[in-house]
Amino acid sequence: MFDSKVYGGKKESWVDSFFNEMEWKKNRSTLFEEIEPVIKGMGFSLVELSRQHIKGRLQVRLVVYHYSGVGLKDCEIIYKTIMPRLELIEQSQDIFLEVTSPGINRNIKYAHEFLVFIDRMVSVYCEDDDKWVSGKILLADDNNLELQTNDGIIHIPIQDIKKAKLTYSQEDNK
Repeated sequence: MFDSKVYGGKKESWVDSFFNEMEWKKNRSTLFEEIEPVIKGMGFSLVELSRQHIKGRLQVRLVVYHYSGVGLKDCEIIYKTIMPRLELIEQSQDIFLEVTSPGINRNIKYAHEFLVFIDRMVSVYCEDDDKWVSGKILLADDNNLELQTNDGIIHIPIQDIKKAKLTYSQEDNK
């Protein structure tokens, strides 16, 4: 299916082509590359990392995911694990760190999220169809997103996707 090194390591072929075609922001930075292996080692996926300076203070926001959910205790453990590393990387102790879950109706912002959210329900807005298509993410590659819909398996060309978002479904609670 997917090699995690494809989106997490140096080989970002389908991710890079997806960003180029979709003109979505690339969610990769040195900090992302430093933090992601730690999050993965804890059994979670790093969905998004945002970093900004506000009034002289560094604010870092991590969005983490686990198929069975992310609770407050999980966020606390991740915070306590990541904060010392973050202080070391940034060479500062004046850091505000926020750790959150992606939520049940997350707008998909980055191409690697399709890989993170495999087996989750998603709605995709396609350029030519002028409508939303909903289904379970089965697979994604350089050219297509494969969804299981009520009408069967469909393949959506990556270049046709304009928007995508997770959708909550009772199917997710099996």
